[in-house]
Formats: sequence, C-alpha cells, structure tokens
Amino acid sequence: MNERAIITSALPYANGEIHLGHVASTYLPADVTTRFLKQNGVEAYYVCASDDFGTPILIQSEKEGKTTADYVAHWNKRDYEDFAAFDIGFDFFYKTSSEENISFVQDVFKKIEKNGHIYEKEIIQAFCTSCDKFLPDRFVKGTCPFCNAEDQYSDLCEKCGRIPEEIENPHCSICGETPVQKSTNHYFFKLKNFSEPLLEYLENAPHLQKDVKKYVENWIKEGLVDWDITRDISWGVPIPIDGLTDKVFYGWFDNHLAYISSTLKFLNDKNIDGKSFWNDADIYHFIGKDIVYHHYLFLPAMRLGIEKEFKLPDYIPTRGHLTLEGKKISKSRNWYIGLKDFLEKFPADYLRFYLISINPYSQDDLNFDWEQFSTKINSELIGNLGNLVNRALGFTNKTFDGVVPEPEKFDEKDSESEQKIKSLAEDIGGGDITALLIPKQQNCHAHVLCREEAIICGAPWVNEVFNQLDAQIELNWLCAEGDRVKRNTRIVNIFGNTRAILTGERTALNFLQMMSGIAYKTHCFQKELVNSETVLLDTRKTIPGLRYEQKYSVLIGGGQNHRMGLYDAALIKENHISSAGSIKLAVSSLKDKGIETIEVEVENLEELQQAINAQADIAMLDNFAESDLEIASEISRGKIKLEISGNIEIENLNTIKQYKIDYISSGDLTKNISATDYSLIFRSID
Repeated sequence: MNERAIITSALPYANGEIHLGHVASTYLPADVTTRFLKQNGVEAYYVCASDDFGTPILIQSEKEGKTTADYVAHWNKRDYEDFAAFDIGFDFFYKTSSEENISFVQDVFKKIEKNGHIYEKEIIQAFCTSCDKFLPDRFVKGTCPFCNAEDQYSDLCEKCGRIPEEIENPHCSICGETPVQKSTNHYFFKLKNFSEPLLEYLENAPHLQKDVKKYVENWIKEGLVDWDITRDISWGVPIPIDGLTDKVFYGWFDNHLAYISSTLKFLNDKNIDGKSFWNDADIYHFIGKDIVYHHYLFLPAMRLGIEKEFKLPDYIPTRGHLTLEGKKISKSRNWYIGLKDFLEKFPADYLRFYLISINPYSQDDLNFDWEQFSTKINSELIGNLGNLVNRALGFTNKTFDGVVPEPEKFDEKDSESEQKIKSLAEDIGGGDITALLIPKQQNCHAHVLCREEAIICGAPWVNEVFNQLDAQIELNWLCAEGDRVKRNTRIVNIFGNTRAILTGERTALNFLQMMSGIAYKTHCFQKELVNSETVLLDTRKTIPGLRYEQKYSVLIGGGQNHRMGLYDAALIKENHISSAGSIKLAVSSLKDKGIETIEVEVENLEELQQAINAQADIAMLDNFAESDLEIASEISRGKIKLEISGNIEIENLNTIKQYKIDYISSGDLTKNISATDYSLIFRSID
C-alpha cells in the first residue's frame, strides 16, 4: 500500500440535485475508500469539484431563464450541502469554472498542441434554424448507431457507453426540430496516435478492472477516432488562440483536468508540493460505467500527450447504475429519490449502510428496494449491531466498572484469530454475490472428503471459518487432528445454512489443504529419521501472514519449530559476524545482553571451531560437504550441538542421520507446499 493517495470521483454536473443513483456508484465508494486508507495510515485526500461547463448546463439554464453563472453557483452550493449532509468527507470540493482550472486547461492545450497532437479541421455540424445555433453534444438527440438505442445524446449513448461518431435520426433537444448541416472549424485531438501507448498502459496497470480493460482494449483494436475538443457555444473554457472568440473547449476536455488542478490548488495552499505529491501517490478515479470511454481513453491519452507530466491513474473503480425498485432511475420521468429528500426522513447512516451492503465491485447494476432496505436496517444494523453495542456496553459496565481497559499485547492465540478473520474477509469482500442464488433460510447436509492419503491438519481453522459465518453451523469431525487417513476418507460432516457453507467453503478448504499438505510432508520426513536422536525442525521460510498456521502444521506432522521469528532466538549469520568483527565478538556481545541460547551459522570446519571456542550453544552447518560432516560430529561432541541446514531433501536424510546430528532444519517443509486434495460435497438440501 502506497503511503500517499489521491481519490477523486466523477464530477457532478451543476445542473440539478444529487440523487441516490449518484452517491451509490461513485461518491460513497470513494468516501469509504478514503476513510479506509486514512485509518491505515495513508496520507489520503478526497478531491472533487462541480462540473460547471457543458451543454447540459447551458440547455437547462436557458430553459429556466437564468444566467448560466447564477445557475451554476446555485447548484454548486446545493450539491456540496447535500454531500455534507450525507457525510461525504471531501477534503476539498472546488469547481471547473475556477481561475485555476481554466488556466490549467489552457496550459495543457498549449503543451499538447506544441507536441503535435492538435489539428484544425472544417466539419459539418448540426445547426437548428429555429433556435439559430449550432447543436453540439446534448443539444442533439437521436438513435445510437452502435446499439440502436433511441433518445440518446450525440456525445454519449447511456445504454452501451460508446460515443457515436454521428448520431442517427437527429433532432434538437430544445425545440425538437430536425437540424440542418452547416460547416464550422473545430480543433481535434489526435486520439488515434495513442492507440499503442493506451494498450501498453492498460496492459501494465494491474489494478484496473479486468472486465473493463477487456472491452476498452477491443475499442482500441477496432480503431479510435480523433476527438473533437471544441464547441460552438458561449459557456466553457475559452480556447487560448488569438482572435478565436466563438468557441470553447468541449466539457470532457476540461472537466477531468479539474482532478489535477483542484488537487494542486488544495495541496499547494497547504504548502505541499502538489505536483510531486500527485506523482508519488496512488491515483483513484471513481466512476460509473457510462463514462468508461472518457476515463480509459480520453483521460490517459491527454496525460500521455503532455509526456506523462502527471501520473496516469492506478485505479479506476467502475460501478453499475442504481435502479429503483427494478426500474431505471429517470429524473425526466420523475422516477428517482433526491438525496436531500431522503435525508429529511432517514439518518444518513441508514442509507450509507444499506448502499455499502448491496454494492459489488463490478459493473453490475444494483437495485434500491424499499423492503430490503427496511429489513437490512431493522435486522442487520439496528438488530445485530445494536445488540452487539448493547452487549459490549453491558459487559464493560459489569466487568470493568464502565471503564474500557487498555488492550494487552497480542499473544499467539490473538494473532491466530486475527489471521482467520482476515482470511475470510479477503475472500468475501463486499459479500458473496453468487450465494444470493440460494434461498436465505435454506439448510443443507454436506461433508468433506479427503481424496488422497493425508495427515489431518487445520480442523480448528475450519471450525472458526464457519463459526464466523454462522454460529449455528454444526461440524461433526470423524477424524482427530493429526490422524493419518487413507484416500477417499470422509473426515467431517457439516449441517447448517446453505449460503453460509458455500461462502466459507473455499477459505475453509484452503486452510485444510495447505496445512494438511505441510503436516503430511513433515510426517514423511520424520519417518526417515525414526530410530535416531535427530530432531526435525522447520525454518522461517513461510508464506507472509501464515507463519503460525504453517509452523503449527509442522508440529502436527511430528516435527518441531525452530523459532517463530527474529524475537525468540538468536542466530548469528555471515553479515552479523562481519558487522561484529568475528564469531567470538558476536557471541560474547549477545551473552553480555543476557541472551541465553545462541546459534552460529558456520560454513566450514574452521568457523565451527571458532564457534566452539566462543562457547556458542548451537552451530548450524550450512551446506557442509558430506566428507566434513563426520569430522564436525567428532570435534563438536559434548561441546556444542549441531544443526544441518541447506539442501535438505527426504532422499538424503538417511545419510545425514548416521553422523548423529542434533537437528536438521528444512525450509522445504513450508516453502514447497503440495496441497492435499479435499472436496466439500453436498449430500442433501432441506
């Protein structure tokens, strides 16, 4: 996780109230992400702005008989107030009509033009003779040439998400008249020039959604169209060309540049180098699926056009639309719920909880259902969480006289429980969406089958996984922890809620498969050491975050743990010796610090003798030749214990044990894991 992050969300048009569809897909997920990052120590800032330019605003202000500036100022203030009431924690909320953004947009244009990515071209544009004006973008509606959806804007099909080169069956969105064609000069951005760089960016951006990347890549391969970035209207960012007064930049040219300009304004005012911070940070752009084309193509291409002066996004979380009772939200058809109206009747936390609980990290549409909302709030939020708070407060009052005690230091059991919780949360995320296919109250009988010879290991972890999901799930173990079983042995019967069992299946089996695999390998190693006094040890070569589980598995398999970490035993290695000056000085220094058991890694017989002379407790013979093992055993007997490590394989254990070595340590036990094959099988459904 990066130590810095900039979070943005698609800019709200300053032309109407914020409704539930807006916050569900974009602003709430961005807010939750920002809070999460900050709670994890990341210097994160959530920056947004109102989108003050563009034809929708011009159209609506004209319809209402207001000046565009007054109209924008009203909605800029209103939108911010609605967001604040919903507890959206912007660190900075600005506007695209700011002097800073206008200047920044014009500067970017000049740089792109200087780099050869701009050209002028005469085009034929729709012109309404009735309204006496050119009709760019949302002044024109018609049929999408890609998906044949009707009543779509000329600059965006809201059904398929593509931008038509030419809308079919056009008509003026103000008066409804069919426009005529008229010539005009426009400036174009050479989007075609960036096909290969865009493909390279998508290929090397691991955090972008795979399904989104796939169809964006298909768009690129089908052939990109150069981008018309100017409009024949009066409201917008002026084009910085002398004598050009009748044109402005297309809204999509300037609005996402406000992500950068607003961030620079905010950070520079805090005496933070905004540009350096941006380029050092993880960049998030939260959007809805209808503006993928702009954010996956236009946005990165423009930053590429100024030589990556500002970092391209690392994350573009893209979500579907919110429907209302299964129907598409439409302000024109009065089928929507305004955020302000909703918050006048319900607390913000009710809506935040509900929308978060139903919001998948995907482009799938989500649905606001009043009955489901009521159930989730009453049962899950008020019932479950309220009950938890009540119990916690009651326990605190009864046991600790109402004063919450300071937490004690984590012990091994605490760490074990924490890992189980994290593992389950990692798999479930925002919820098991496939399990929604199963009726909520359905129960089932199931069992786990071991499909190969194995040592059973991991039962407590399996128990905990299902307990966290549903404490009513019953597990009847037919084998004990550490039992050796034959292939096709049934090891546990399970009964309980079908959804919960399906949700926990993978996490539970992952623990069981990994831990049983380690236990069985350890068992096989230990068999070769039977009738010897040599102790089999593991090492610290474990999977990060799973050390406790892996070392526990070694114990179940018949081995012993070397050391859990750097904190519970001393092992002096080559670099430690070099730093201290000699083996003798290193050992004596640790003895002076009160360290009781000291082990030294030695590479030859001379270093072994030095370890003996320094009165170390254990010498680790690292990759010793077989011819030296017998000598090492003789000179160390009664003076120091010996451990062999390095290239320890099951095939050479018989040879090694004849030299009466005290310990054999093998990273192979936990590093090269062959998972045991288990299957969870449903027997019947109730």
